[in-house]
Amino acid sequence: MKKEDRVLALGFLILAPLFFLFTYKLLPKNQKKIEPAPVNFVPPTLSLEEEKIAEKISTHKVTIKNSKLYPEILEIKTHDQVIWENEDDFSYTIKGQDWGNVPLEPGEKYTQAFDQSGNFTYTLSPNIPLQGVIVVQN
Repeated sequence: MKKEDRVLALGFLILAPLFFLFTYKLLPKNQKKIEPAPVNFVPPTLSLEEEKIAEKISTHKVTIKNSKLYPEILEIKTHDQVIWENEDDFSYTIKGQDWGNVPLEPGEKYTQAFDQSGNFTYTLSPNIPLQGVIVVQN
């Protein structure tokens, strides 16, 4: 056996166990196993009040297209949801009174629920500034 082959074999014999040892040490331990739900699993139920609210919730849509909002003013009831859908060719940022700045790329959607009555003004930028209002009634 040549000297180079012996050095290579010796290096392998030393490095292989070290690699195994470090790899084993780096593996996560004590991970919780995700157990499947038991067959007799019953999902949590809503309270009577929550069920009444859930039955009344509607979803409304605001479309952003050709640098305009459709509709600009939307009237909804409390607990309803609004989905903004960007059908334009460029990005917008929705800036709402109570929900901050939400980026909206072309083709993306954003959903916001309104749990309190009032007039909620929002703007879309950075392109042509657009302004809309969500009117929430009891």
